[in-house]
Amino acid sequence: YSTAKKEVDKAINYLYNYDLDSSLYYIDIASKIDREHPLIPFLKSSILWLHTQSEEGFEKSYNQIKISFDKSLPLYLEFIDKYPDNPEYYLYLGSLYGLKSRIELSYGHWFRVLIPALKGYKYIYKAYQIDPKLKDVYMPMGLVSYYTCLSAPFIKFCSQVIGIKVDCNSSIDYLEKASTESYYSWIEANNVLSYIYIYMNHDYKSAINKLNPLIEKFPNHPFFPFLKAEALLHQKKWDELQRMMPLLIELTNHQSLIIREECNHKLNY
Repeated sequence: YSTAKKEVDKAINYLYNYDLDSSLYYIDIASKIDREHPLIPFLKSSILWLHTQSEEGFEKSYNQIKISFDKSLPLYLEFIDKYPDNPEYYLYLGSLYGLKSRIELSYGHWFRVLIPALKGYKYIYKAYQIDPKLKDVYMPMGLVSYYTCLSAPFIKFCSQVIGIKVDCNSSIDYLEKASTESYYSWIEANNVLSYIYIYMNHDYKSAINKLNPLIEKFPNHPFFPFLKAEALLHQKKWDELQRMMPLLIELTNHQSLIIREECNHKLNY
């Protein structure tokens, strides 16, 4: 148990409500209270990435990921050396590599995505080996596994060589486990599952079931409502979609120009 738990929880709440300045404020306080909290370096990297993305654009946000990665990597290696049996340090170091893989993913460099993803999976699986009851580990395990199951045969082969279980159904089982049982990663698990259910499985009812708690808990998140609206659209639930329109229109007036433009594109669609 960390004495900074309350501040970390507040930082997460503000992050998913897209009040990124407040999120940074609380994560900095948390860092002063407990420098060794396992989540802090990864969480701060995520906050800075989204903050830069919303203020300066996607290209500069990828550079911010690189800066944060270089700063956070030695911290995690220090903590792992000091606490080799603490699975959370391995988990969030692996997640940090996953964040880095987003850079290559954004450019469509599918094979290059594999390199940081596989490095990350090595640490994540180490966390699982230390403590299989750590439910937060199932989100990144499921995400990497699902990505590889959709990838080209060569990437699948490389993944299988290092021990990744390439199975779409098992991947979804991992994500569902994180969605319902984890402390931190349920949010991203729900988010990822909503995309899978809408775009891959065309299971719109399940997507809405994952999105409803996100919209309820994070009412100022600009993108969760649009995902739900799209699921309603596919189901031809026009009345429910119409009831959402005032909220969707309100989001097109977001204070961030970049988010405002993206919300407008989604509304026009």
